[in-house]
Amino acid sequence: MADVAAIRQQVQQARAHMEKGEWAKAQAILKQVDHPKAQSLLAQVEAKLAEQRASVPVSTFPLIPVLGLVGLVLILAIGAFVFLQPRDIEPIPVLELLPTLVPTDDCTPESVQVWWTTNLPALNEFNATQRLASHSNRGERLDETLLQLRQLRADFLFPPACASADVLLAVDNTVQIMDANMTTLQNYATHGDVAFYPTELEATFRQATEQIRQAVYPSF
Repeated sequence: MADVAAIRQQVQQARAHMEKGEWAKAQAILKQVDHPKAQSLLAQVEAKLAEQRASVPVSTFPLIPVLGLVGLVLILAIGAFVFLQPRDIEPIPVLELLPTLVPTDDCTPESVQVWWTTNLPALNEFNATQRLASHSNRGERLDETLLQLRQLRADFLFPPACASADVLLAVDNTVQIMDANMTTLQNYATHGDVAFYPTELEATFRQATEQIRQAVYPSF
């Protein structure tokens, strides 16, 4: 069994690279970790790398016509060379260029289900912690509880890249609710705002997580 402490350290190193925008370094670390959370985090990193590659602007230089001209010149040069060779000498065979194989994505619906079961305890803990914060008096205890909420939010792993659009939308909605609830609690801790209702914070969060579950298991 893999060393839990070592896995945690590798994941923390990967997160540190992600915060710096060093996605390739984070990817290299996570590929070495055989753990569901690490693999889910790897999916996020690879999605970010793919997004960066897709966002690279295409050069406005007329590359295709130039390549076509160069190719034509090469073909003519090779043809002339072969034609001028003595007939008893076999022409040099042209090596066929094979396309680079793209690794098959092994992300499956089962991967999404593993992601859900892995993150569900953290979501339940977030709900329990925000319930505690909403019933706490302003002061040091409330500030400490808010720090726990921020850490749980930071540790939340997004679903694998093969997750359905319904899952991604439900997760995005849940994350927005987490951020909104923390903002509400922070305003209460800082300014003593009383225009919030703790039961509503819990209810909206439970509804959001239930939407994720239904999207992960659509046939249930």
